[in-house]
Amino acid sequence: LLAAVTRNEFLKEWVLDGGKIVGANKGLCIVDEADKIKKEDILSLHEPLEQATVSIDKATIKAKLPADTAVLFLGNPEYGNWSTVEPNLLLQFPKSLPPAFLQRMDFIFAIEDKVDAKKDEQMAQKNLSRLKQKNPCMFDVKTLRRFISYISQCKPEFPEEHSEQLIKYYVDMRQKFNTLISLRFLEGIKRLSYARAKWELSEKVLKRHVQFAIDLQTRVLFNLNINPAELEKLLYSTSFVERNAIETIKKILKEADKPIELEELKKTSGSEQKEFDEAIEYLKKNRFVMESKSGYVQWLK
Repeated sequence: LLAAVTRNEFLKEWVLDGGKIVGANKGLCIVDEADKIKKEDILSLHEPLEQATVSIDKATIKAKLPADTAVLFLGNPEYGNWSTVEPNLLLQFPKSLPPAFLQRMDFIFAIEDKVDAKKDEQMAQKNLSRLKQKNPCMFDVKTLRRFISYISQCKPEFPEEHSEQLIKYYVDMRQKFNTLISLRFLEGIKRLSYARAKWELSEKVLKRHVQFAIDLQTRVLFNLNINPAELEKLLYSTSFVERNAIETIKKILKEADKPIELEELKKTSGSEQKEFDEAIEYLKKNRFVMESKSGYVQWLK
């Protein structure tokens, strides 16, 4: 996907080969079966998605390649299909895609395969009719490529008056979803506003382009049936309340520098029983603390 250093037996030296994302610089790269990407490859994707570059330091080659690429990832839910038992679709995303990776997505779409006799019939008829055609594409591929290449050169202006519209939406969504909405969220909406203006070959980003991006992002969030508390736990492994309890317990144990009885630690931290138990479990699991048989915990790091 990114880049590789290989040995050229003819030249008798190491050569750098750019991957798909580097090769699609200033364009679009579509990655299918994203849920099957190896963990180490997922981690290496953070740099191009965040900084639009790919760094290589292997053998005798050290380079930084441009990767200002729009990437569309396609994948399957954890169990192959969306479950109707769990309404929060984001919790059904594949476990192989870590939270840090998902946070770098501008938009996350869950395409559900719902049973509808009328739509199913239309879909079947359309699919069968396409098989009979020599060229089933709606557009000629060459023409479509030329159009995408042309609109990618457009540089629409973003008027300052639209900033207030974006800021208001960002603040409103922060109120609904707390710290789950970061500045990446705002940047994603601005990018989509630009994309919409380019698609219409507009010299300026108009108010309707910004509204289109806002409406789409809102629809995405609510179609996923996101529960803020559950999403927060998915993205950060712990909820906001748990993180507060964890930090408080860490501070108490560090300052004490000796084993403390669990009941005493709970009273000192001021945490509720549920949050306290989950915080202690998290600290033990990540080897921050050790619990003795006598009911005492001690800081390890």
